[in-house]
Amino acid sequence: MEGKYYELQLELREVTGAPEGPVSCRVNVGGIEDILEGRSPLSLILDDVSSNTMLSLVLEQGSEVIGGFKFSLLTLFGESLSGKVEKWIRLKEETGKDVRIKLAANLQTAKMDTQPSQPDESYARRPREVEAKCPYVDHLASGKKRNEEPLEEIWKERVYNYDPLGNNVIRITLEPDGRFNQNLEPVPVNLNNLEELELASLEEAGGIQLKKIIKELSEKIKKPRTQAQQLPYLRNTLQVKIGERRDLQQSLEESANDLNKQAEDRVENIQDLLKKRQEMAEKLLEKQKKSREIEQEIDGIKAEVQQANRDFLRIQAFNKRKNDVEELAGKIHELLKDSLAKETELEKTINDEKAKMDEKKKLIEQNRDKLADENKTIQAQISVVSEKYKNSSALNEELKDRVRTLKLQYGEGQNYKQVITEARTASSLDANKREHGQEALKELVNLIDTQSSEFIQKQKSLIASKKSQTQNILEIDQDLNTKDQQTLELKRKLYLASNNQITLEQICCIKADLSQLIDELSKLHKIHSEGRDHILRDLDSGSEFVLKEAEKILEEARNIDPMIDAIDEKDFELDNLKGIVGEIKARNPPYMPNKDDPLDIALGEYLNSRDRDLPIPFTREDEGIYLFGTKRVFLKLENGDIKIRVGGGYTTIDEFIEIYTEIELENQEQTLQESLPKLSQSLSRFSQNPSVGMSPQRAARIISNTVEAIAEGSPLKKSTPHRRVPSGKFK
Repeated sequence: MEGKYYELQLELREVTGAPEGPVSCRVNVGGIEDILEGRSPLSLILDDVSSNTMLSLVLEQGSEVIGGFKFSLLTLFGESLSGKVEKWIRLKEETGKDVRIKLAANLQTAKMDTQPSQPDESYARRPREVEAKCPYVDHLASGKKRNEEPLEEIWKERVYNYDPLGNNVIRITLEPDGRFNQNLEPVPVNLNNLEELELASLEEAGGIQLKKIIKELSEKIKKPRTQAQQLPYLRNTLQVKIGERRDLQQSLEESANDLNKQAEDRVENIQDLLKKRQEMAEKLLEKQKKSREIEQEIDGIKAEVQQANRDFLRIQAFNKRKNDVEELAGKIHELLKDSLAKETELEKTINDEKAKMDEKKKLIEQNRDKLADENKTIQAQISVVSEKYKNSSALNEELKDRVRTLKLQYGEGQNYKQVITEARTASSLDANKREHGQEALKELVNLIDTQSSEFIQKQKSLIASKKSQTQNILEIDQDLNTKDQQTLELKRKLYLASNNQITLEQICCIKADLSQLIDELSKLHKIHSEGRDHILRDLDSGSEFVLKEAEKILEEARNIDPMIDAIDEKDFELDNLKGIVGEIKARNPPYMPNKDDPLDIALGEYLNSRDRDLPIPFTREDEGIYLFGTKRVFLKLENGDIKIRVGGGYTTIDEFIEIYTEIELENQEQTLQESLPKLSQSLSRFSQNPSVGMSPQRAARIISNTVEAIAEGSPLKKSTPHRRVPSGKFK
């Protein structure tokens, strides 16, 4: 079924803040997932696009996730939901780093016959798994054979590349204009020690060897650049470590201060203890005085004891009385026990009688229920009998009516006597039945009267027994109250006797407490004498520990000083390296495109977004016509990609640069043979003073001189209004 589809083209232009190394971006748009590699455009076909369609990006490095971000197409393209956009996007990252990506996007309507992208991961990864193999390019690279096969056979054996739009694309490269010299054998040159190179070895070296030397020099220059990039991180880490050391020093100072405070506190505690000891000694003296006074009091007490002995005799007499009282109390206790036993027996008898009364009540209630049931049955029988009586009276009336009718019917017939006899017999039978029913009713009434009289007599007897039992219980309660009063009086007497005994015991306890106080004071004196030695030992050990820690801190501070000096030197070197890198960047200015030409703008964005500068520049001659070294090429924009026409076909700019850069460099080597004296003079500086190490400034000067020599001797230098020179002016 045909429908309206949308083509979304994405390209990852630049990544900042991420670790070094190749990165990829996992893209998910409306359930369609694919992976976006660096500087390789990605095209997705969507069946529906709205302002709520979400686009999620996850930046990965291998299997490690760096960060991610999720937003709608409305925020990316605006309300139009179409056109080209290029934005910097800051990713959400857990460690707090500022990770940003530069994303170029293009949203447009696709062809009607295109199919939407399927959210199949294996299908999406297919273009990265298939490697483009072209036998024609292999022949061109080797230079051994010219390809003269017909085009149809080449199409049959060619490996097809996958295109997101569903088209099969064959990438064709044609035979180069330059000639590859296979017989040229490179002279072996030792690349490990570039400073020991001589002019003779450089003259014998070929273009490839010179390129390797220049490449080695550029890599050597890149090392201090990477080191310069790492220096802020190292400086930050060193500052963090210095901060940690300072924090440690502060913590040690704080701990030393705490130890000093603890020592001062302990000294104060010792002084307090000494003061307390003096106070205790003073208290001891006071207590000794008090003990002397107590001895004097004891003498007085002895006199009182003699008097107490006299009183003791009185107390013995009182004890005899007390024994008599105790005997009386024992007897009273026995009486109480007997009374309690009798009380329990009475309670048991009362409970038993209550249980019997309850049983009798239950029986009476049951008899009441039975009598009520019998009354109900009798009433039912009476109602039945009355109904029968009514029925019999009705029958009598009917019979009378029949008799009357018979009399009327038969008159004075012969059967009149028989009818009368039958009626009389029936009436006699009914009368007998009535008499029997009345007799039965009379018997029932007599039974009910007798049972009710018996029940009333039983109730009267139970009430009389209950009254007698309540009177007995009241008498027992009165006896118990009198006995309770007697026991209270006995307890009061016992309490008074025990109070007298307690006063005598307290006098003896006071004497024992005085002896215990004297023993405790002696123990406290021993404890203070022993504790003083332990506290002094702890103070000595604490002061030694503080002195050792202070010495360690001083040594660490002395070690940190040269480290800080080294950091300052590294900062100075870093500033110099930054200046050198700035000069090198100024010598390789960015490509300045023509603002009126969209193709030139796309080419400028591509060239400026590359990690490495091209050794062979693109020079614009006219709209769509450029010079690449000695080769004139035609460029065009196709679906946002730059295509280059070479011979009879088009290829991508990446493949063109990969193939023709080496060819143009080899062409430059031949032209460099003419300007070799200037180049050898600039490179002969490697042989001067090999023992002295090369500084980055010297390496930068050598590279700049080589670049100037190449530029002066190369025929590739052409004037263009869109290329800036290092001075900032247009040529």
